[in-house]
Amino acid sequence: MKQTAEEQHAGVRTQAQTEARHGNVLPLIRTARGHLGGIEQMIQDNRYCIDISNQLQAVIAILRKADAQILRTHMETCVRESAAGGDFEQKLKELESVIDHLVGES
Repeated sequence: MKQTAEEQHAGVRTQAQTEARHGNVLPLIRTARGHLGGIEQMIQDNRYCIDISNQLQAVIAILRKADAQILRTHMETCVRESAAGGDFEQKLKELESVIDHLVGES
């Protein structure tokens, strides 16, 4: 089913578009989810704090990688498309906000 211009502008995407844009992130998210289940079990089993912390750091690293991939895809697709659609300034403001958050300025 073809999207209308309004749907494209509003960010509504088909399943195929979503998979094409973000499919590389799903394995990372699934890995993080699996690790979190293991961490939960470690806590319930009263495992050594440093071991739990190491696993938490591994999940954080996975999520950071996923976030970087999502942002890269956003710049390559959404921001680029917005240049033709007229909301380029809004996309730049969104990126600035994310960057501020990442560097701890928000």
